[in-house]
Amino acid sequence: METTLEVRWFGPGRPPDVLATRFDELRAPAPQRRTDTYVLLPGGAALGVKLRDGRVAFELKLRSQDLGDTTWAGGTTGRLERWQKWSLPIDDAACRAAGLGLPAGSLVGVEKHRRLVTFQLAPDGSVDVVDERVGDGCSVEVTSLLAKGSEWWSVGFEAFGTEDRLAGALAAAAGAFFSESGTCAALAGARSCAYPAWLLEIT
Repeated sequence: METTLEVRWFGPGRPPDVLATRFDELRAPAPQRRTDTYVLLPGGAALGVKLRDGRVAFELKLRSQDLGDTTWAGGTTGRLERWQKWSLPIDDAACRAAGLGLPAGSLVGVEKHRRLVTFQLAPDGSVDVVDERVGDGCSVEVTSLLAKGSEWWSVGFEAFGTEDRLAGALAAAAGAFFSESGTCAALAGARSCAYPAWLLEIT
């Protein structure tokens, strides 16, 4: 099990150009493509269930705390949530054979074209961009989404590591990422929520 502290925004259409520019400035790696299959849970905004990248892993996320709206560097407001995550590898053939036994329409495939940068939290509270997720830090992603025939985009921050350093890692990463005021403005009109709540909105 892993505990994370997260904030995320969604918007219709393609990601604003200013976000792509910011990831270029941070020298983020090339985008990754995958399709995740989510299980729709009516009224389940606090619980996320998905098959990662088709059937690579079964992942479960439970929101353990809703910390409400928080204002980040530059004045951007987002909903801060604490999540607990479990990931289990699964056998593709066994998954197909067993089936999930869910009602029609319960599964939603979401195509993702994601670009990710990771900040590592130093002992003095500062952050630096690193190549891999180690120790305490925060991952920041911009993702183009295709779900139910519609295009969306999302920006998400996910702090990881020691629980008592999650808040510091997220705040420091937000400060570094939002150093360009135009990046903040791109999120001003988007709704802030996690994937389970967004899926309920679009289906």
